[in-house]
Amino acid sequence: SPQPVGLTFKHQLSKVKFSFKNNVSGAYNIKVTDVKITDAKSSGTLTVSTADDNAWSDVTGNELVLSFGAAGTDANTAEAIGFGTEVETYNEQLMIPTASTESYNVTFTVELLNGTVSLGTYNHTATISGVELKLGYCYDFAAELNADNIVVDPDDPDAQLKPIEFTVNAISTWID
Repeated sequence: SPQPVGLTFKHQLSKVKFSFKNNVSGAYNIKVTDVKITDAKSSGTLTVSTADDNAWSDVTGNELVLSFGAAGTDANTAEAIGFGTEVETYNEQLMIPTASTESYNVTFTVELLNGTVSLGTYNHTATISGVELKLGYCYDFAAELNADNIVVDPDDPDAQLKPIEFTVNAISTWID
């Protein structure tokens, strides 16, 4: 009987998810749905090396849409996020690692609730830039939502909202 063959598996993609924190006020809940990256890279060449320095090159395309679902415990049903609480998207997605010179558009919908009464639904687009996605790393893009960056002025619905700025939290548990 032959001896077992040893194998070391290393992730060659980056894992991404989103978290949303309600900082509107104590009286309001929010629900976040339909979170997507609308222009992820769709192809590239992975060069595998025995020197443990695998690398992606010729990364192209920006038409891949990645759906992260809703923030909560179900991909299709958003959890009501209370004030001061942070909730992650249901889905995580794998992406081709890229240099920090790349940027990605993120779209999502926020519903503002007074208790359980809906006060309105707002569609948002934000840009993630300046982040290097590395092989085998997991990223949690965390957004803090408040009255300044989710609510449209009813007197001027065409006014631009303040940008939602994402911070990156690397999750090291995916790497052994």
